[in-house]
Amino acid sequence: SGRAEAFNRYAGNGYAQIGSRDQSIVRYIQNRAASTNYVNETDRHIFNTWSGANGVGRIFLPPIAESHGRAIMFHSDNTISANTYVTLLPDAGDTSAKIDNAASYDFNRAYDGITILGHKDGNWYIVQKKEK
Repeated sequence: SGRAEAFNRYAGNGYAQIGSRDQSIVRYIQNRAASTNYVNETDRHIFNTWSGANGVGRIFLPPIAESHGRAIMFHSDNTISANTYVTLLPDAGDTSAKIDNAASYDFNRAYDGITILGHKDGNWYIVQKKEK
């Protein structure tokens, strides 16, 4: 049983009970100008792409009160740029939450990537950042 479980885990079928929730391995979000997306309860890794005209899309994080100790990875492909970018924001109900002491984080260059961690102090922290 343990071997089958390990196979399923690494075969891309998701991890069970990480951070007390079932999480999917990767979710692709195709962003567009003025689009709004939300991090789902099961998201562990979000891969950003862009389609259409120049502009900005938004992705809202889950409520911080439900995310203490939760790590979420974000990456972007070569369609993300200074003219086609994505803004990561705390949940709209989290009026005092910050991302590394900023109101938001912009994915505005190709192959950008961060891992953020929800903290019990009510904020999100960037614990890893990749810039191309």
